[in-house]
Amino acid sequence: MSNVSKPGHLIGIGYEWGSGRLAYEVEAIYFLKTSSYPSRGWEYEMGEISVPFAAKYEFLPRSTPFVLAGGEIAYILSHKQKPGPSGGNSVYDMRDNTRRIDFGLVAGAGFALETGTLTIELSGRYHHGLAKVSGLTYREYDLKTREWAVVFGLLFD
Repeated sequence: MSNVSKPGHLIGIGYEWGSGRLAYEVEAIYFLKTSSYPSRGWEYEMGEISVPFAAKYEFLPRSTPFVLAGGEIAYILSHKQKPGPSGGNSVYDMRDNTRRIDFGLVAGAGFALETGTLTIELSGRYHHGLAKVSGLTYREYDLKTREWAVVFGLLFD
C-alpha cells in the first residue's frame, strides 16, 4: 500500500531550557496527522495529543540555524477513515481498532531570530512513528505514523 501525505495541522505550547549552544525542549501539542492510500481509496485522519522532547543544537549565537533530535510519545484521541472521492461522504470511526499510544523519533532543522526578549523560530521536522497504531492483526493494516511538519514558534524570555 502506498501512502500519500496530506496537509494536517498542529498547535501547542512548549518549554525550552539550556545554556550556550545546546538546549532541550519539551512540548505539548495537538497534532492532526492525515494521509491517503489512493490504491485502496482511503483517507485517514488521526488526532493526537503529542509530547515531543528533543535536544537542540544552535550553530551560531543569536541569529542562528539549528538542528534538533529526540523522541515523541502521544495519546491518540481520534482516528477516522474516509472513502476516497468515489466512495461517498461516509466517515468510519476507527478508534476501536486503534491503539491509544503512539511513539517515535523526531528530527529536524530550522532557523531562529532573536529580537530582544522574543525569539522567532521556523523549523521543519520529521516524525517517524515506531508504534503499530492499528489494533487489527492483518499485515495490510500495519499502520505507523510518518509525518513532516513545518513549525512556526515564538519563544519568550
